[in-house]
Amino acid sequence: MGVQTRFLSDGSTTSQYYPSPVSRQEPIWLRYMRMGIDADQEKIGELIFEVYRAVDAKQYRLAAMGIRAALEQIMILKIGDIGTFNQKLERFQKAGLISAIQQDAMRATLDVGDAAIHRGYNPREAELKIALDVLDGVCAPIFGHVDEAKRMGKAVPPRK
Repeated sequence: MGVQTRFLSDGSTTSQYYPSPVSRQEPIWLRYMRMGIDADQEKIGELIFEVYRAVDAKQYRLAAMGIRAALEQIMILKIGDIGTFNQKLERFQKAGLISAIQQDAMRATLDVGDAAIHRGYNPREAELKIALDVLDGVCAPIFGHVDEAKRMGKAVPPRK
């Protein structure tokens, strides 16, 4: 990790860290999405990959926009392109793809992306970390854990 320190005109200093403290290792489910097995999943996976690169570069506004876009594309992939964000979100939850708690978290995360797009909002690192956690929480069971759980289940010896 690198540090760049700047000296400000008032005599104080500010430091920037590279990669960003929000940076994180790409999850295994993202690798599955990007393998090219399913073209729609691959496109969304590439978008999420770009989000991770934006986070590494401390481009939090772009990352928030990308998270919003990725969540919308996931909903469209799974339930179709119906109505407003709120209608999609409600249908996504009713389809059993997320819990009621996740629905609230997704709504807040979508709001961060909306604010970045429409009002120039630049989320703080802590807010972006939460948005990434929400994205991970939605994607992991849909794109990763299902296949992993199936493989794990096959390895479990049957009951007698």
